[in-house]
Amino acid sequence: MATLFEAAAGDANEISQLVDSMLQAAAEEGVALSANAVDFVQQISEDAQLRLILLKQLVEFAAAHGVDFVAEAPLAVETATAVLKALQNYTPSTPISQPIALLFIAASLLFAPSVFKTTAGTLYGDGTVAAVEGIVPF
Repeated sequence: MATLFEAAAGDANEISQLVDSMLQAAAEEGVALSANAVDFVQQISEDAQLRLILLKQLVEFAAAHGVDFVAEAPLAVETATAVLKALQNYTPSTPISQPIALLFIAASLLFAPSVFKTTAGTLYGDGTVAAVEGIVPF
């Protein structure tokens, strides 16, 4: 049987239902959850009752959707905060050499049939190789 987070990872609708149920459970207790992931982790780590409320809500949500809820081992707040901050500041970048290399590869693929025809004519004689299949002369 799939776990709650495995099932939710494959379905955006289920993720939004899960988040909504957590927000609703917190609101019923008079707690406003932070939308910022780092603040959320700190908020949960500081409030034991909120942790229990959300844990209960996750168990109920999992049971209602026919999946298992497996609680992960607790993580140090500092570690979780550091990881979330690193992910927030991460911006993947493409080195300038990649598009330049792709441009040269594209150009070589455009001229490859002409090079093959010329090479074949040199190796086997001009009369033997009349044309390379698939090429329409310009």
